[in-house]
Amino acid sequence: MIRTRSFALAVSFALVIQMAILGCSENPDESGASPLEASNSESPGITSLHKAVSPGQATFEITAENIFDYEQYWPNIIQVSADWQPPPGAPNRPQVLQGVLVRIEQNGTVRMDLARYGRADLSIAQTDIVERANAVYRGEVFKHEGNLTLQIGNILVSSEASAPGPQSSRPIKMAPVLLCVFADPRAEEFGALAKRLAEFSRATQIVPIFIPQNVERGDLEFVHATLREHAWTAPFVYPDRAPVRTEILLREPPEASHLLLLTREGRILFNEPYDAEAALEQVQEIAASFPDGAPLRPAVRASDKTPAHVEGE
Repeated sequence: MIRTRSFALAVSFALVIQMAILGCSENPDESGASPLEASNSESPGITSLHKAVSPGQATFEITAENIFDYEQYWPNIIQVSADWQPPPGAPNRPQVLQGVLVRIEQNGTVRMDLARYGRADLSIAQTDIVERANAVYRGEVFKHEGNLTLQIGNILVSSEASAPGPQSSRPIKMAPVLLCVFADPRAEEFGALAKRLAEFSRATQIVPIFIPQNVERGDLEFVHATLREHAWTAPFVYPDRAPVRTEILLREPPEASHLLLLTREGRILFNEPYDAEAALEQVQEIAASFPDGAPLRPAVRASDKTPAHVEGE
């Protein structure tokens, strides 16, 4: 009995010595770092745009007041509250109505694409976006990529080959920011614009997305040929999808060529008419603050025993 007790004391003493040598602590986060900072400190592979969450870090919470600052946790799909009704002429809404989150704006406006119910600007309180963002943060919902890149990835045409074809999604997913260019390919000034943007893209490595204006379904080969003619091989939105995508992103068609710089989650960084060098200089300066080109990684599961839901399923 005495020998057993002595052995137990020796083992306990050895463990205490080992903890002291390794610098272990009973409190796993005595550094004072925020949950977001602490969660990323030992998580190689998780980008700065989407930090992992470890079990037990439940003190941090995304709220209506701070959700704009945590775009990496914006859910792709959210639900609209029962008090919102579609505009006149739209179908009657179902009791449960979900839609695609386009973005949250700095004033708290939630821009949504509700498909046949139209596009809508709602308040945060009219959606369950905060609840779903916290689910992404906790790892209960996976995000495979940014909201914007997910939404536009399958509606882009490559202009690099001699014939139109689907655009590879990899450069789109890898881009920290995307420069959406709205312009009429039939406009007299389009040649000069395309030439300048081709030079700008090569010099800055900023990925452009061309959203052609005043086009229709039959203009696919025309848009493709026009871009190649001016040596600007930017991916472009299918002509029949361009009007709706313009409405989603800008609300109204622009009166002249327009630039919209967005993060991969869809947050607006720059939204101004194209006025040559002044606009491009601002775009370049803003884009330089987003150097991380790694793809978005999903958060760590809250529990390995509970399979995480995947956004969009």
